Amino acid sequence: FPEALYIPDAIAELEARPQIFADEARRAEGLVKFVRYFLYSPALRERLMADRIAQAGRKAGYPHKSLEFPGVRIENPLRFIDAFSRESGINERQSAWLLQNCAFAEFR
Repeated sequence: FPEALYIPDAIAELEARPQIFADEARRAEGLVKFVRYFLYSPALRERLMADRIAQAGRKAGYPHKSLEFPGVRIENPLRFIDAFSRESGINERQSAWLLQNCAFAEFR
C-alpha cells in the first residue's frame, strides 16, 4: 500500500522508538504461538469452515453473486467472508456488499 498515508508515519514511529515496539512484540509472543499452533490446525479450520446450508457447485456453496442481495441465509460468516474476499479486483463497493451481507443475513 505505497499510497497509504499512514505508512510513512508508521515507519517514522518504528524508527524513533524501536525498543518499545520490540518489547511489545516480545510480550505478544505467547499469543502468537497459541494462534499459530492451535488456531491454524487443519482440524479446527475444517470445523470453522463447515456450513450445512452451503451446497456443492456454487461459490463456496453460496448462491450469492457479488453486489446482489439474494436474501439467502448464511450459516457461517467466516466461510462466506473467506469465499468472497478472495475475488480479484475487490474494491470499496464489494467490501461494503460483503459487510452488508454479514450484518443482515439470517445467521443460525
